[in-house]
Amino acid sequence: MLNFGRINRDVLVAMESVGWYSGRFLKEAESWYGELCGAGYAENPVALDFLKELGGLVIDPIESEGARFGNYEPLNIDPFSADAMGVSFFEEMSDLVQEPCFPVGEWLSYSSVF
Repeated sequence: MLNFGRINRDVLVAMESVGWYSGRFLKEAESWYGELCGAGYAENPVALDFLKELGGLVIDPIESEGARFGNYEPLNIDPFSADAMGVSFFEEMSDLVQEPCFPVGEWLSYSSVF
């Protein structure tokens, strides 16, 4: 289980507003994970925990007005939407950061999140 104790309260409120709660468990996350590992993605237990607790949520930005970042797209926690870049992209990112990267979602005009 992930520890959300240090996350900004506004972020927690945004997560709760779309159905997240402490201890949430999405059963489908295990099959998603297995399918993607079977397709060649490196195993990453933290990604599996993340998907179990947050998978399937679409989280809107906390701020949608003002001179902030300016991209108000939601974070879509769906590993198959993040899979658009393909296994080779994630292998390259894994080599770069020396940690196994795994698709967990998309944000910013359909960019992969890992």
